[in-house]
Amino acid sequence: MEHKCPTCDREFEELKNFPLIYIDSFERIKLPEYIRSNSGVQFIPEKVSKRNFIFWKKQIDNPSIPSEVLRAFREEGKDVVSYNGNIYEISSIFHLRPKMNHYEVSEDLIKVVKEAIQQKQVQEPLSFLETSIKQEIDTRTLVAKISPERRFALGDGNKWNMIIEKYNDLSLSLDDCEAEKEGIRTCVINLIGGWGSGSIRFPSFRQSLAQFNYEGRLKK
Repeated sequence: MEHKCPTCDREFEELKNFPLIYIDSFERIKLPEYIRSNSGVQFIPEKVSKRNFIFWKKQIDNPSIPSEVLRAFREEGKDVVSYNGNIYEISSIFHLRPKMNHYEVSEDLIKVVKEAIQQKQVQEPLSFLETSIKQEIDTRTLVAKISPERRFALGDGNKWNMIIEKYNDLSLSLDDCEAEKEGIRTCVINLIGGWGSGSIRFPSFRQSLAQFNYEGRLKK
């Protein structure tokens, strides 16, 4: 595999630098049990104070934490609990207060990701790579199918649909990894979702969907 441009002697550092790539292998990545959102994370104490009399307070379980979640932590010894669309886990930020747990609560996006995978904007490029194993393809063709600028939304377009409002700028990205062996490189396909646009776009989540090994080649 050539690592430099034959014209300017520039080093090829990523997939997009090669005019052609040979797809050596491809595999879809199994989704985890839950997927955290990076946006809107809350920190909730396990206990809150309740005033029974004028000068007397007592600590009670925080009513904002479902009893099923507290039971899973206390009786089942779980470290992370997914319940009713949210993920609860003991926060390490408050480790200096061992007498009271604080929980980090974030949205569980597993349903969003599963729905996004079924969209043609995701299925088409993944199927294209699956059928291109052991073949040479034009890099521009692949990049055109998988680009952060090629955004899509979930749902039926109803403006009252909360999924549309929150995840109307989903996209795919190609991210190169370190070369595992001479001549072969690995690239991961990630699903990205967030709010905003342009330089202020902040991803709410990034989930790996598939990866492939490739060899960069030059046109003859």
